[in-house]
Amino acid sequence: MEAPRDRGYLSLELTANDPSFPGAVQEFQPADSEGSILRNAETRLISQNRTKEELVLALDTALEVNRHLNREVEQLTSQMESLRQEKEAALRRAKEVSQKLSEARRQGGDDTGIRPPRAPPSHGAAEDDSNEDTEQETEQEADDVTGSGSLSQAFDQKEWEELRQRGVASGWLVDPTMVELGPEAGRGTFGVTYHATWHGGHVALKSVRVEARDEIMSFLREVDVMSSIRHPFVLPFIGAVLDPPHRCWVLTEWMPGGTLKSWLHGDRDAGVPPRRAPLSARLRKSLEVARGMQALQESEPQVMHRDLKPTNVLLDASGAARVADMGLSRRFTVETATVLTGETGTYLYMAPEVMQHNVYDAKADVFSWAVMTAELITQQVPYQEFYMTPLQVAMAVCNSDLRPSLPNSLHPGVRKLLEAAWSSDPVKRPFFREAVRKMTKFVEHVELDEKERQQQPAANPVGGLLRGFAGLVNRPQSAA
Repeated sequence: MEAPRDRGYLSLELTANDPSFPGAVQEFQPADSEGSILRNAETRLISQNRTKEELVLALDTALEVNRHLNREVEQLTSQMESLRQEKEAALRRAKEVSQKLSEARRQGGDDTGIRPPRAPPSHGAAEDDSNEDTEQETEQEADDVTGSGSLSQAFDQKEWEELRQRGVASGWLVDPTMVELGPEAGRGTFGVTYHATWHGGHVALKSVRVEARDEIMSFLREVDVMSSIRHPFVLPFIGAVLDPPHRCWVLTEWMPGGTLKSWLHGDRDAGVPPRRAPLSARLRKSLEVARGMQALQESEPQVMHRDLKPTNVLLDASGAARVADMGLSRRFTVETATVLTGETGTYLYMAPEVMQHNVYDAKADVFSWAVMTAELITQQVPYQEFYMTPLQVAMAVCNSDLRPSLPNSLHPGVRKLLEAAWSSDPVKRPFFREAVRKMTKFVEHVELDEKERQQQPAANPVGGLLRGFAGLVNRPQSAA
């Protein structure tokens, strides 16, 4: 009979080509009914439809990313044009000032408040020297107005001086001659970190680059925030050197445990494998970070970290997590409440309102904490299963409510907390105080559950056989 064989071959073909079984042909089993053929065909059709939906989603995301990049290019082009016009206007003003100064000197500057002109040299060429001096001074005055060269720091002299006075009063202003630089420990976006020795103690020294205005303001904010926060789960601040532009240093305690990222995922360059810590230990790291963030959120005025991620969390000698890297932090005041609208942070952990350039507050840090907690739970970089770029992820988070995956076995309370913490609506996200309170209970519950499982006797078939044999040997003989 040929019909069963034909159905069998058809069933084999459908199974081998089914996208849900990639890479290998399944063992041939002849189909025993028309229903199996229909089911296989239906499975293949569903898989194809699912693939089409994924492609459509990927295409929509790519288009949205392209539109976003076009808007960014337009904004940057507009900013460049504005800066170019400002530069040209500044140069014109500098030239006008220089011409007025030269004219005043030629007319005799005693009554102008300007230094008197030099006496002409004994061998003539006075006019040439004067013109030469004027050209040099014109270039210097243009530099002064446009903020180039070493005088770029003059824009922030008031901030520098106020911070120095605070450092002297609080005792954290460090004399750079008392610091001995050691080997480089790592490089980041804003500077280089070194091993260093200060008064005989091993410390971490971050040397911050302060060449542009935004770099200056970032350094000043970091020192301002770190010098005002004292908490067991925030990186301990020792002091700072405020000697721009080459010695802008932040001194902190040395954290021998490395970053939370290396603790979780390992460090391939250093040959450190990923750590397979129990869930309770990973949740406790999340809890410690939340405690540190609670200190920032409840400070006066409130502090926003704005770049919370595993790389910016360090571990001390005991393994406790310390929130670090305040280079993008910002105090939330009445003045800043309506101006914080730019993209700040890392795309994978960025809250939707930040990505969309909406006004945001410290609830954006809660979103980042939730994503980082999901990473600790799954031990995987967020969204890596989607094979998307960080920018594509950020766009999907905004437009498609994409969120990190969580295991089905996760404690329902933890799941509910994280889903609230990464809500698209910042108002629905909990404050860190509430997150700490709930997470504390969840960590205790998970630790107790793990302890009970460890105390349960493991199955030992050999021991069972021996006990059974001993029972047979020691069984009393029945009466004859």
